[in-house]
Amino acid sequence: MEVDSILLSYKNRCILSDIYISCQIGQCVGIIGKNGEGKSSLMQIIFGTLNSHYKSIRCDGDVISSFYIKKNNIKYLPQNSFLMPYLSIKKVFDIYSIDINELYNNFIDFKINKNKKIRELSFGEKRLIEIIIIIKSNSKFILLDEPFTYIMPLHVEQIKKIIYSEKKHKGFIITDHLTNYISEVSDIIYLLDDCSLRKINSQKDFK
Repeated sequence: MEVDSILLSYKNRCILSDIYISCQIGQCVGIIGKNGEGKSSLMQIIFGTLNSHYKSIRCDGDVISSFYIKKNNIKYLPQNSFLMPYLSIKKVFDIYSIDINELYNNFIDFKINKNKKIRELSFGEKRLIEIIIIIKSNSKFILLDEPFTYIMPLHVEQIKKIIYSEKKHKGFIITDHLTNYISEVSDIIYLLDDCSLRKINSQKDFK
């Protein structure tokens, strides 16, 4: 997957300029940067839910108009919850064709009844469900926007293990303010700063 020449501005303010990023199967690409630098905008542009002034998208060498159109190729975890509040936990997993045991077997301390409604869960509980159904989805590429925020450290460690396992046949692009976790799970790290994206050696280069 390659996304090239991304250009985005808002009210004469540059947000993203000439951004290039690529991700391969078996690779986890981490993006760090301060609040307001455009990390979420970049993820939305890659997925196709935010228009940019210009972008070029290629998947397996083929030029496509938007990954959003080819949903089997990519799944996106946004910062805001996307689960319908009236659904039960079980129904959510049925809709996304994910075995609900992926939740209960990987997070054995998650004791909430599978028939409980999404609206009855805490934000952290909802986030955990969203993370599992996105990571475990049948897609070649996974975009995760701040997946570790509001997740307890024990669950973060398990999520990292799942990413390592799924990375064998998927590619990941991850952003998060928790740069320690980004550096631990990523093969390549980029810093988004002053509209530009540059490769860095480690989170120590993040200033």
